Amino acid sequence: MEKRDIILKIIKNPIIYFKKEFFSVWILSVFINILMLTGSIFMLQIYGRVIPSHSIETLFSLIFAVAISFILLGVLDFIRGKILSRTSLQFILKLRRSLYDIITWQALISGAGNAMQPMRDFKLISDFMSGPALAAFFDAPMMIIYLAVIYILHKDLFVLGFFSALILFGFAILNHLYSIKAQSRMQEKMASAQESLGSILRNMEALKAMGMRQRMLGRWQRFHDGGVWWETRAREKIASITSITKALRMFLQSAMLALGAWLVLRGELNAGSMIVASILLGRALQPVEQSIMLWKGFQQYRMAKKRLAAFLSSRLAHIGAQPVTTPEERVEGRLEVRELYVAPPGQREPWLQNINFEVPAGKMLLIAGPNGAGKSLLARAVAGIWPAMKGGVFLDGASADIWPEEAWGKNLGYLPQDSQLLEGSVAENIARFQIAPDEDGILQAARQANVHDAIKATGGYDKQIGPDGKRLAAGMKQRIALARALYGEPKLLVLDEPGANLDPEGKKLLFKSLAEMKQRGQTVIVISHDPAMQGLADYLLVLTEGKIKQFAARSGKKPNERRGGLI
Repeated sequence: MEKRDIILKIIKNPIIYFKKEFFSVWILSVFINILMLTGSIFMLQIYGRVIPSHSIETLFSLIFAVAISFILLGVLDFIRGKILSRTSLQFILKLRRSLYDIITWQALISGAGNAMQPMRDFKLISDFMSGPALAAFFDAPMMIIYLAVIYILHKDLFVLGFFSALILFGFAILNHLYSIKAQSRMQEKMASAQESLGSILRNMEALKAMGMRQRMLGRWQRFHDGGVWWETRAREKIASITSITKALRMFLQSAMLALGAWLVLRGELNAGSMIVASILLGRALQPVEQSIMLWKGFQQYRMAKKRLAAFLSSRLAHIGAQPVTTPEERVEGRLEVRELYVAPPGQREPWLQNINFEVPAGKMLLIAGPNGAGKSLLARAVAGIWPAMKGGVFLDGASADIWPEEAWGKNLGYLPQDSQLLEGSVAENIARFQIAPDEDGILQAARQANVHDAIKATGGYDKQIGPDGKRLAAGMKQRIALARALYGEPKLLVLDEPGANLDPEGKKLLFKSLAEMKQRGQTVIVISHDPAMQGLADYLLVLTEGKIKQFAARSGKKPNERRGGLI
């Protein structure tokens, strides 16, 4: 069975996939529920043997047996809980790597906010598998044991118990039908509210500066109000059924007691059996009542499972996919782009069309063009982030599609337009969070980015930079991100607006770094609006509306000089 099929099977039917573990839980549930009869049997023995015989020895023997039974009950219940907990852990361990792979890919497509919903669903499913609702599910069929004992006491008591169970099952079904719409709408509205709040938090600086914070709060409240309203309706519906069920269960226990009393008066039953029958009926009906009380959790589990299965079904194609071949790990750096068509994920029409160019190893290509021309999209395609619809990107003749991710990363240095660092130290970020980083390589990359002195002056390489590098100035963050791109001396560097956020001194050091990259034989792709970049570039590519308007090798004088600089 393919890995994709296994993952979907686990998500859709976790109980079937972990059938050995859940079969053990079911067996334990049988014995636990049998041991639950201890109190009732003890009561029967007290009324039937101890009191009539006035035997102290019998009483102490029964108390000892009851103590052993309850100790065993506690041990079995503990083991059942541990099995459920360990099964939940297995579920997490089997899926988390694949799920991480999927959601990180999803983050490239639609942002981290949307990608986090599958993780929330994953957590909800794993919590349900180790929670009380699943234990109640296994206890519910055990009512047969209690009804069987009631039948042994008297068949009339069994008839009442049987119809009592049917009535409560009817209320459980009614609870599902009565609350499912409200639960579903609540989930939809709350998801919209969460997405809206995530968008607000990501843009809070701009909202505060332009006086939009309160207006956006009102927008979020409209989404949230809808979710809260439907949540309240669902809670009230479940609470109403729960209250009716609880009252009905207590009445049915009293009815069982009344029927038992009537049978006692007729001489068909003794007083102990009458009380035991009432207790047994309460125990038989308890799992059904619990399932109604815990129905909200079950509904959330069911919806989370459905959402996660749908999410993974459409995005599991690349999970476990292996490269057709493994190119040489170290390359020269010759870049070819052939008949490349690229669209942002989720789009059917290509934004980049028929892109063809070649950059020899150790040369620098400057990509220019107006805003919206597709420059950053081309950078993502060259870096192997977004796949091609047609054509491809080739490094030393090997397609980017066939490279293992780790091997490709060793040969690529990428500086995105919006440079983001990760929570950790400066050194960890430069070393790309390698488990055993090369300390000399960290220093070398920082020196190559001309940021070593600045790092030493602002806290050193062990300085913790905070989430997203918020403890660093924008220019400093940009220069450390450049050092990260240079770590390990990759042969291909893709730098999207590397001069952004840099002051004049920072730009001077950047130009020095770019010149040194060429001297080291690194192939450099730079996207920039800065006309001064022309002095370093060996090739110029101008994009307009997703197509190449100009591609030319520089030969002493600046391309497009007659038109007044870069487009």
